[in-house]
Amino acid sequence: MRFGHRRIWVLINLCLWAGCASSRGVAPAAPPAAPVEVIKEKPAAKVLSPAGEMQRWKRELLDPVTRQAALEALCSLELAEVRPLVPMLTELARAKPWQEGDNAFPIELRDPALRAIARLKDPGTIPLFLELLQFYEMAYEPAVTAAQFLGEMKVAEAVEPLMRAMESPLPLKSPANKVRLAAIAALVAIADARAVPALMRGD
Repeated sequence: MRFGHRRIWVLINLCLWAGCASSRGVAPAAPPAAPVEVIKEKPAAKVLSPAGEMQRWKRELLDPVTRQAALEALCSLELAEVRPLVPMLTELARAKPWQEGDNAFPIELRDPALRAIARLKDPGTIPLFLELLQFYEMAYEPAVTAAQFLGEMKVAEAVEPLMRAMESPLPLKSPANKVRLAAIAALVAIADARAVPALMRGD
């Protein structure tokens, strides 16, 4: 019986102590703090060197999956962004239809690459456009772009190559006759007397 009285006495003391603690304003234990979230900074975007940038463009232009998007992006580049790409674009523009192996590029990239270079209107690229006046009937588009560029730039040294392009023997219904028309327009724009006899003949 004494044991029971002692137990009751202990319980009463515990209740009294709890009441005193509450009256003294002792705050209940705070809940455990939430773990601090560690925010990791995102790594800075990698800046490619000019050579690395050229390789990236080349990779995307050659990949059939990314080619169309890369061509569209190429057309929208600022001139300052095009200039560092000229060596790579020149390589693409010079691709031959029969090339194979590591140097083979889709010939449909030749004209977009040349048009991108033409936007610069850089006299230093004139030799490339003179070279590409020599065309193949199956891949004539770069020659059209070359003739247009040479006419816009009024390149006097292009008169004879343009006359040869104008006089190229082609079937009447060949789409490559667009080269001849572009060459005529370029010769008219350059307005060099050497071209007058050929233009008068209507060759």
